[in-house]
Order: sequence, then structure tokens, then C-alpha cells
Amino acid sequence: MMNLLEPLIPTYSFLFIALSTLLFLLLSFMVIYFRFKEKVAYGVGTDPTSGLGKMARVHGNFAEYAPLYLLELMALEIAGTEKFWIWILGSSFLLSRLLHWKGMFHKKTPNPFRASGMMLTFGGLIVMSLRLLWIVFR
Repeated sequence: MMNLLEPLIPTYSFLFIALSTLLFLLLSFMVIYFRFKEKVAYGVGTDPTSGLGKMARVHGNFAEYAPLYLLELMALEIAGTEKFWIWILGSSFLLSRLLHWKGMFHKKTPNPFRASGMMLTFGGLIVMSLRLLWIVFR
């Protein structure tokens, strides 16, 4: 017998929310690590390009994009989007944030890691926004 609430529980989104939370905590711990390493209690010190400055931006950037991205992901899953697409969009978000992290510490320009991370994040947000608008106005 099928549970009638099963289609309403966005289990894939829950997975990506949990994985994103763990990544956010890892980034938080990395900021703390750089604070100790560079002996900076507040702010990012005098050099925003230091390890702490870069890590603070990786962490902050994640905090800026994760809530909206994950909310749209969950909304799509609740609206009945195929699990395959939820998996692709959720995975691409995690990948985009890892690429951004690597890119922030990449010394050469152009920086393919940051650019790829940015494109994956923006692309996912655009695709999800358009799909949600389609669902509303179809």
C-alpha cells in the first residue's frame, strides 16, 4: 500500500539540504582554522586576499546562494519535477560551490574554477526560476 504523503515529501531536496549544511559547516571550520592561523579574531585582517579573506568569501558566498537555491530545488520537487532533474540540479549546486572554493585559491587567471562555479550556480538558479514560472503560469 502506498503512503499518500510520500509524493509530498521532498526526500531528494532533504538530501541536498543535509549535504549543503555539512559543506557549510566545513567552510565554517575552515574560516575558524584561518582565523587561528592568521591570528585574526574579527573581520579578515588587513589583507582581503589572505587565506582568511578568501575563505571568508567562500563561506559568505555559499551563505548568500544556498538558501534561495535549495528553496527553489525543494519547490520544484514538491511540484512534481522528476527526481532525475532534482538530482542533477542539487549535485550541480554542490559541485559549483566546491569549484568556487578551489577557484578562490587558484592563483592563475583566467580562473576556470571560479567561472565554472559561478556559471553552474547562476545556470541552476535561472533554470529553476524559469521552471517555477512555467508551473505557475502554464
